[in-house]
Amino acid sequence: MVDLGAGRTLLWAAALIYFWAIWSYTLLPLPDSTSGFQCAGTNTDPLQFVDTLRDAVRRPGDPLTDPGVLQLALNALLFIPLGLGRSPRWWGRVWPSSSGRSRC
Repeated sequence: MVDLGAGRTLLWAAALIYFWAIWSYTLLPLPDSTSGFQCAGTNTDPLQFVDTLRDAVRRPGDPLTDPGVLQLALNALLFIPLGLGRSPRWWGRVWPSSSGRSRC
């Protein structure tokens, strides 16, 4: 049996909650099949968020209340810990990546 210790157990619990939150954020709420919900379609422009930000700044009012700006900021805030998890400074190791190189 491996003794995880309180700190490591807390870290694993936080990671589990974090990944559960990402799963919930990206998949829930599921639309009701009788509500006539339709998908918005595909976005083939990967830099469309730049136009969204530009439009939010040009419009009168506070750009921080614009739904597009809020979506971009909150998505970045939600996924920052995944980037920190890839950093050897935070974890002491680098997990295998798409480049095929790893150091464990």
